[in-house]
Formats: sequence, structure tokens, C-alpha cells
Amino acid sequence: MEANTPRTNAPLLSQHMGHTVILIGRVSSSSPQNNTIALDSAGIVNIILPHNSPQYQPGTAVQVIGRVGPDLSIKALLLVDLGTQACTLAVIGIGNDGVVCSELTSLCNRYGCIPHFS
Repeated sequence: MEANTPRTNAPLLSQHMGHTVILIGRVSSSSPQNNTIALDSAGIVNIILPHNSPQYQPGTAVQVIGRVGPDLSIKALLLVDLGTQACTLAVIGIGNDGVVCSELTSLCNRYGCIPHFS
């Protein structure tokens, strides 16, 4: 993992192509046959899961550390299941509607205000 791994969301991914990022969102759909999940992080991001990953159910909050590909998908290096009952607004900036607050993400990148769970 890079020394200063930025926390990001869907609208900011294009700024990090080819780099390792931290992204938090809620699973909106899962495709076990393709080993992928769609994660809602202020927009949908396709996550390519490592082999033998557990299945993530829709509604589950997940932290992903992975590399951003040219198609803006993320090849996951590490996933942390934060559960469905996480205090998401206070802990990771996800509102009840599953959207990561872009402003909070920007503030955290600037000031390092929210720890990541790696």
C-alpha cells in the first residue's frame, strides 16, 4: 500500500487511476459468478474481489483498499466488512441512503480526520 493512501469515492476515482485508494460504501449488488460487487460510494463502483472472498450481501457497509483500474473499477487488495448496522454517518460518512459524503471525503484527505480499518 502506498505511503499516503487517499480516501476517495466514485466521483473522485478518475484522479487516482493506477493508484491504491481507500473507498467505503454499501454493497448495492453482488455477482459471485464474476467475483465482483457493485459498491455505492456517491455513485456505483465495480469492485473486483480477491479469489475466495466471502460473499457480501446488499446493504452491507464495506471498506475497500485496492488499485483503481483504467475503467475506474477497483481491484480489491483488502476488504473489511463493516456490517449492516454500523453507525455509518458518524464512523465512515455514509448517510442512511448509502451515499458517501464527498465533502467529508475531501476533509479527511486534507486533515486525516477519520481512521481507516486496515
